[in-house]
Amino acid sequence: MKVSAAAETPTPQKPLSLMERLAREKGMLTVMAAALYVCVSDETIYREIKSFRLRATRIGGTWRIDPSELADYIRRRTIGVST
Repeated sequence: MKVSAAAETPTPQKPLSLMERLAREKGMLTVMAAALYVCVSDETIYREIKSFRLRATRIGGTWRIDPSELADYIRRRTIGVST
């Protein structure tokens, strides 16, 4: 008896890196979402925006961050890793 391809056990996939997850994001991130990505508080994200270290756009009354800007910010803040 043949086993169909659908019945095969899938091979586990390697988890996506932070940069890969950011690259797959669609649309702008809220401050809270950006904070969750980099494991810091909302206040830290606001401080980085206000000090011009993290580029963001104010829409309505809230800050929004482009995922590529957050990825660039992380690259700039990473020490000892070649890209």
